[in-house]
Amino acid sequence: DPTPLPGEARVVALVAGDDPAGTNVVGEITWRALGQRGELTLSGLSPNDTQTTQYQLWIHDASRDERFPVVGGVFDVTGRGDLQVSIQPALPVSDVTKFTITLEPRGGAVVSERERLAIASLN
Repeated sequence: DPTPLPGEARVVALVAGDDPAGTNVVGEITWRALGQRGELTLSGLSPNDTQTTQYQLWIHDASRDERFPVVGGVFDVTGRGDLQVSIQPALPVSDVTKFTITLEPRGGAVVSERERLAIASLN
């Protein structure tokens, strides 16, 4: 894929991670580096227990340590239908290498061990 020009949207396909919650996932992320925003669109992600867990989106940036991706938001899945989530990074990102989604304790994690990796992007 050619690198998009500044201001152009980059569309990234999503695939299942190691956790069974993401087994049937189909989706993509549309990311705009200019403006630091994006949109997650997916279906097939298993519902989470909204009392104890939330899904958390992580933005991996080549200019940062791989162990500490930037938080892109937390969200719940209550059914198996289509889902759209706006992405607003907690910190500026300069060179996105991939996106991941983990299942974390309610409220999200500051640093994830990524033990429950539900979704990853195709680079």
